[in-house]
Amino acid sequence: MEEAVIRNALDPMARVAGAIEQQLRDLRSYDQEVEIDLAALDGSLALGVFNVHLLGRAQIWAEVTAPADKTPSALSSIYAAYRRVLAAALGDFNFQPLPFDEAIDFFKDKTNLSPEEFYNLADQARSKAFSIRVGATEQIRSTIKDLLTQAQSDGIGVGDFRDQAQSVIERAGIGMRDVNGEPMNADWYWTTVFKTNLDTSYQAGRWQQMTDPEVVDARPYLRYVSALLPTSRPSHREKHGVILPVDDPFWDQWMPPNGFNCYCTVTSVSQDLLKRRGWSVTESTSFVYPTPDKGFAGNPGKTEAI
Repeated sequence: MEEAVIRNALDPMARVAGAIEQQLRDLRSYDQEVEIDLAALDGSLALGVFNVHLLGRAQIWAEVTAPADKTPSALSSIYAAYRRVLAAALGDFNFQPLPFDEAIDFFKDKTNLSPEEFYNLADQARSKAFSIRVGATEQIRSTIKDLLTQAQSDGIGVGDFRDQAQSVIERAGIGMRDVNGEPMNADWYWTTVFKTNLDTSYQAGRWQQMTDPEVVDARPYLRYVSALLPTSRPSHREKHGVILPVDDPFWDQWMPPNGFNCYCTVTSVSQDLLKRRGWSVTESTSFVYPTPDKGFAGNPGKTEAI
């Protein structure tokens, strides 16, 4: 009975949360405005806040009036029920990671190549290939590639990937050495492998989404966004804020990542957003740094014809 009463008290908050959740799930980009009918939610929000306030007061009263060595009072029993219901309610919001199918498919289609074969390719073609410097055999490279696929599908973090990848190399008896034969920092290397491959796949998937005809109709421009960190490269900082049409040749080579451990990204922009933010389309594409880092001069999303 107590739990039913409390669940009814929390229902208004659940309705508000559900409405906001649905709006967020319907968004097509991070900067799209959320349009929530606040008037429709006003009554639920006010009632929900009031109910939670009363339950909070019940909690304090129960803790003050019910010493640990005494039989719980009616209010402490209500509070215990409240905690059970709240835990169950929070459990209902079981947000699961949504697989980025376009990115996963892009990565799965990569061809497994030896380092020598990989570095003989043109920059654009490298987007369709997979290789690692320490992968002495095709089987080892395939195993590492499977780990990266799992990371994208299941949300495995960089720490777990590093441990698993290093375990594969150690079981194979391969030393971590660079091209000059010097010992290599395994943590740094696997972090770079993880970030470069996942970022490339992610941006290729986003390119497919942003160039969908319906999206282009609504959001015909792309904006380059640098992380502007102290360690950001001058060539990447220089492109921050560049806004050009989706089909501009600029994006043929300046689609991130544009170097190892690059934190840049690209967002789609509508005509309305240009006006709201006071932005304007970039007039000149003459830059001090005309090309990305060596090996990254290409758009991974434009490799279907290769």
